[in-house]
Amino acid sequence: MHKKFYSCARSFLLLTSVFFLATVTYAKSGKEIMEEQKRRHQVAKEETTVKMELVNHSGRVKERQLSIYSLQLANDLSKGLIKFTGPADIRGVGVLTWEQGQDQDDDQWLYIPAARRVKRIASGGKKNAFMGTDLAFEDLRPENLAAHNYELVKEEALEGHDCYVIEATPATKKETKESGYGKRVFWIRKDLLVSVKTEFYNKRGTLLKIATASELVELQDGIYRANRSETQTVRAKTKTVMIIEDRTLQPDFDESFFTQQNLSRN
Repeated sequence: MHKKFYSCARSFLLLTSVFFLATVTYAKSGKEIMEEQKRRHQVAKEETTVKMELVNHSGRVKERQLSIYSLQLANDLSKGLIKFTGPADIRGVGVLTWEQGQDQDDDQWLYIPAARRVKRIASGGKKNAFMGTDLAFEDLRPENLAAHNYELVKEEALEGHDCYVIEATPATKKETKESGYGKRVFWIRKDLLVSVKTEFYNKRGTLLKIATASELVELQDGIYRANRSETQTVRAKTKTVMIIEDRTLQPDFDESFFTQQNLSRN
C-alpha cells in the first residue's frame, strides 16, 4: 500500500512540475509579447540619419545616405517619412507612410525627382523591392498586429541571450493575398524585448531573407534601438546594411511634416 501511495505521489508531483514549467515558460502568448514590445519601445517623435550599404553577391559595396522621420499619433497609429540625401543620382527620392491599423491598407507614396510626381504604392506593389535594396515596401511599414497571428513556438538562446521565438502569419485574406511573405519568424530578446533576428519565408515555405539587429543602445527608460541592421537575401546573396550615424528624439516637426507636398520637396 505504501509503495502504491508513493508511486501515485511521484506521478502527481511529476505532472504538477511539468504543468508548472509549461505555465512559466509560456506565461505570455506570442501576441501579448508583440504588443508589449510595441508599447515599450514607442517614442513620440524620432529622426535618424543613416548610412546604407548595398552589398552585391561579390562583396562590392555601394553607399547611400538617408534620413528617417517618425511620428506617433494620439490614436496609437504612426506616420513615417524616408528621404534619400545622397548620392546625387537618388537625392530627394522618398517614401511616405501613413499607418491605418486593423485590416486596412497603410497609405504609402513614392517620390522620384526625375519623374516629378508622387506615386501612390498600390496594395499589390508593397511586396516589391524598395529602390534596389533587400527591403520590400511592406518592410518599411510598422508591424500590423491586427493583420497577423503570432505564435510563441519556442524559447532559445541566440548569441548568449535568451529569446522568445515567435512565428507571424497573415491573419486575414487581404494580408495573405497582398504580402510577399507566408510567414516570418522573430527572435526577441527576453530582457530587452528587442527583435534581434527575423527570418522571412515565401508562401511555399522557402527562406527568402534574414535580418539581424545589433549594437543595441538604450535611448531612455528601457527604450532600445539597434545602431546596425543587416538584411540578407538568401538566394541572391545580396545584403543591405543600415548604420545609424545620428539619432534625435523629440525633433522639431509635427504632423504637417508628413505630407505628399513635403515628400516632393527637395
